Amino acid sequence: MTPQILSALLNERKSTNQEIAASFAALSARDSGYTVSLSNSNGYIVMNWTAPTVGNSDYVALYAAGADTTVYNGYATYQWCSSGTPVTSNQYSNPGLIAVYWSWDTSQNPKKYVAVAQSAGSC
Repeated sequence: MTPQILSALLNERKSTNQEIAASFAALSARDSGYTVSLSNSNGYIVMNWTAPTVGNSDYVALYAAGADTTVYNGYATYQWCSSGTPVTSNQYSNPGLIAVYWSWDTSQNPKKYVAVAQSAGSC
């Protein structure tokens, strides 16, 4: 087996494992009580969210259409959840915008942000 074939097989397995992990996380988030949705106020995107508890470092991030929503700092704008909900962003309403609720997971080693809820596309 050549190194290229081995690399391709490992990348395929990694991608499959990431897809499984993302599906599991989505199911867990849905059952956890975390939600995030988008609405429109005078042409601007409004991020609405609910959470059973709000951590000090939790935030809701708005991603541009086509952006990678699995990257915790790849957002167009964000708002700390401790500021309350709903949050009117500085972004005009456009198709494909997505909001993600990020929570700081202290049970991980090392600690890291975990996406616990994601909105459908923008209105």
